[in-house]
Amino acid sequence: MRLLASIFTVTICAYTVMSNHYHIVVHINPEEAQKWTDAEVLVRWRCLYKGSKLIQRHIRNESLSSSELKEVWATISDYRRKLTSLSWFMKALNEPIARMANQEDECSGHFWESRFNSRALRTRAALLACMAYVDLNPVRAGVVSDPNHSPYTSFPRRQSDRFNTIGAINRQIDSSALRAFPIDLKPLMPFSDLQFSCQSNDPPRLPFSTSEYGELIEWTHQHDGKRDKDRNECAKPTLLEHMGISINNWLIQSSFFELLYKIGVYQ
Repeated sequence: MRLLASIFTVTICAYTVMSNHYHIVVHINPEEAQKWTDAEVLVRWRCLYKGSKLIQRHIRNESLSSSELKEVWATISDYRRKLTSLSWFMKALNEPIARMANQEDECSGHFWESRFNSRALRTRAALLACMAYVDLNPVRAGVVSDPNHSPYTSFPRRQSDRFNTIGAINRQIDSSALRAFPIDLKPLMPFSDLQFSCQSNDPPRLPFSTSEYGELIEWTHQHDGKRDKDRNECAKPTLLEHMGISINNWLIQSSFFELLYKIGVYQ
């Protein structure tokens, strides 16, 4: 997932991997691909696929006719478009998992029950509720008792390495794979309080701070399931106060986000 986000114009905001499914919150930035040279596009694409025979000849610097060169430029343009596509990102993520699972089970056919579902998060409130829903998914499923101890979830990963350094990502991935990976690894989308160089190539940021989000996740974990009276007597987390979200509404939103989105609560 992290490697693919580095190849595509995708930045991961939050994720959790469960035993039979996963959730991922991403930011798609198609404009990023327009800054890549044709050579950079080919490097990224060939991290995943060999490319057409004509592209392989082009990479070997073989002599090509004018019509063949036109086809090369058209193919590179198509690769550039696909590297901005959520559908192609999910294909590149799901297909190898399905192949490995089928090989382990010595079977063939569909591994995933259906095509992935996606929802557009158009407001800060929707983004916040979705991220919390994803980060707390293992806790609510009874897999772990503490969101800080969920090994395949973005929340503890952020807490253990606040600045999301490349070194921290490297430790999660086999070193031999990294040696064969020519793209700089992309960190999780940073919070708004983390410092960068303020240049045009700085990564996009989440519209809340590290401490605000951490406080909200911890508070939600501690107070989820309490009676309405006990909830209302609790001090409201800073982020809910700033965004004007009531305690009861927040606990409903962060617990049942997927259902609420399907019935049109979020637009």
